[in-house]
Amino acid sequence: MANGGAASGQRPSSAPNSGTVAGDDLVQRARREIAEIIREVAALARKPIDRSSFFSALIDRTVSAIAAEGAVIWDCCGAVPVAVVRTGRITDASIGDEAVRTHHCLLKEIAQSQAPTVVPATPQATDPNLPNNPTNYPAALVPILDLAPADDPQKDETQGAEPRAYVAPKYVLEVFLENEAGVATQRGYLRFVAQMSDLASSFLQADEIRRARMQESMRFEFMQAMDRLHRLETSAAVAAEIVDSTADMLGVARVSLAIIKPGRPRLLAVSHVEAIDHRGETCRELLREIKAFAFCRDRSVVSEFQDHSPNELTSDDGLRLLPFAATRSLDDRVRMLLQSTGDHRPSDWQIAFVDDWSRQAMAILRCRLQFESIPLAKAYLAISPEFLSMSPTRSRRLFTIAGAAIVIALVAMVPTPMIVTMPASLRPEDARTHYAPSDAIVEQVEVKHRQSVKPGDILVKLRDYALEEQLTTLVARRAVISQRLSRSIASLVEVPIASSNKFLTPIHASSTDEDLVQEQRLLEEELTGLNEQIELIDAARDRLVIRADRAGRVDAWQTELTATGRPVRRGDPLMRVEAASTRWMADARIDQSRVGIVLDTLREDASNPVSVATVARPESKYTATFRRREMALVAAKADASTAANSEGSLGIEFAIERSDDDPDPRDAVLDESWTHGAPASVAINCGKHPLVQVMFFDLVRAVRRTWVRWI
Repeated sequence: MANGGAASGQRPSSAPNSGTVAGDDLVQRARREIAEIIREVAALARKPIDRSSFFSALIDRTVSAIAAEGAVIWDCCGAVPVAVVRTGRITDASIGDEAVRTHHCLLKEIAQSQAPTVVPATPQATDPNLPNNPTNYPAALVPILDLAPADDPQKDETQGAEPRAYVAPKYVLEVFLENEAGVATQRGYLRFVAQMSDLASSFLQADEIRRARMQESMRFEFMQAMDRLHRLETSAAVAAEIVDSTADMLGVARVSLAIIKPGRPRLLAVSHVEAIDHRGETCRELLREIKAFAFCRDRSVVSEFQDHSPNELTSDDGLRLLPFAATRSLDDRVRMLLQSTGDHRPSDWQIAFVDDWSRQAMAILRCRLQFESIPLAKAYLAISPEFLSMSPTRSRRLFTIAGAAIVIALVAMVPTPMIVTMPASLRPEDARTHYAPSDAIVEQVEVKHRQSVKPGDILVKLRDYALEEQLTTLVARRAVISQRLSRSIASLVEVPIASSNKFLTPIHASSTDEDLVQEQRLLEEELTGLNEQIELIDAARDRLVIRADRAGRVDAWQTELTATGRPVRRGDPLMRVEAASTRWMADARIDQSRVGIVLDTLREDASNPVSVATVARPESKYTATFRRREMALVAAKADASTAANSEGSLGIEFAIERSDDDPDPRDAVLDESWTHGAPASVAINCGKHPLVQVMFFDLVRAVRRTWVRWI
């Protein structure tokens, strides 16, 4: 064939007549063989076969027609070309690792240029940025073009837009030629390879059309199957319709649907099988295979089974079944296994179809299973005729209603523990709340929240500017009175001095001794009063310094954050000091409708354990005991005449008991939710009562009152 190709591409030399005739016969025979191969490939291009089979046949006939050294079909859609199928002695496997990137660069160049060419052999080429053929044989590279419109075929050609053209090829056909072929022979080989590429393009177009038609047909069947699923009301009918529709749409041999429960999987349905032997070995083996599939975290469909060899099962007809695909629901409780008689892998669009179909079908099945899990749901379906294909008979409906009423009555009388829950608030038993002694301004907070203090430690310093102004006035007045008192005393004790100067007279010459004594007494009384006032003001100033009267921890997060520099009024709470070893109390409030049953329970057994949990951490529960009951807290009403008849709540105090194993709730590191006034809930077990009384306590109570009034 190679010689024939060379003879056809060169001018014949002068030779005897017999040699010329023999050469012409070889050329004609070669042309007939090539034409036969082209017709055979063209016939294959029109057949509905898969791409791998067509590509294998294409390169086999191409290599045999031109006696090539080898051929490879490349998929150039990704960043790195991938060999789809290869044959012959020389392929990409003969290229060294250092020249692989150079060869890939050549393939990308051919795919972008969209022009067939023969690349000579350059065995020493290793530059990854320079396209070369790093083999010992020339290679004919032809892109397999897809005759599809460009991205925007509506553009006007006069505006510089490209008309309808070939898109970037997905596949490239590479054929390694013999070294002895001349330039003309290589050109003939290239034309033949280009012709085979055109046949491959025709096959790809026909395959795309067939695939589009098949997808359209499957989408139509998909919508019809979804309509049928929505009309079914039982989970068994839905599961049977899912497997039957899946088998019919995808043409697989068997479809199995199973629900994976913890420790007890169950086979729901098998395609075109009326009854399932759940105790049979075949059913158990199928369940083990379905449960053994390992799905990726973010994927719901499995289509790779090369590493899962035990999946080869046998059907009831003796056929060898291989897994085709496996899918699961969102919560991985329902799984479906598709099996076929062949070992071909599903295509990408088939995987997408299986994913979409199974997601919606399993959602419908999950809704049916959830509805059937509701108590008396099937009985409701039996009573309601609109959910059935035919209305039930009157006797059947009466028996169903009577049976349902008896079951409800029996269930309503089942003894059930009655747990009464009450809202409560926490507080430490031994705590001291410090209040503002007078109107003042918070000057400085000396402690931090949750700080440990001992008796006498300064907590808060207050400052009263009016008190300081009054103190300043009193001190100044006391100084004046003291000076006047000193002068009065000096006037009494001094002796009048006789002087020859008639103009010199005593200071108090006009005052008598009695007047001076009386003035001295008045000044002393006034000075005593001023001293007492100053002492009282000093005592008031000392009270403005708040000190701890016990050892414990400080609860002052609000004071620490917002109190500094803020004026306070007399009686405003500043901070609280909790004793180091205090017990915590729960002040619960119970509605008047449940006071009777709770007090009766506590009266029968005052040590009845009560559960206490904070709203912040409901999972941490502590045991409490009854301490005392408080006065009834009646809801405030605008009209005082109706306040006596209004429903209120009763206060009950519980002491929280903590075992040695429980963490200390007062430890801020362990639990910050244990603070004064933290909301909590108190639950007390009031014994066993009928279920109807537990569920409808207020209704039963109202019915009893009405019944007693009637009789």
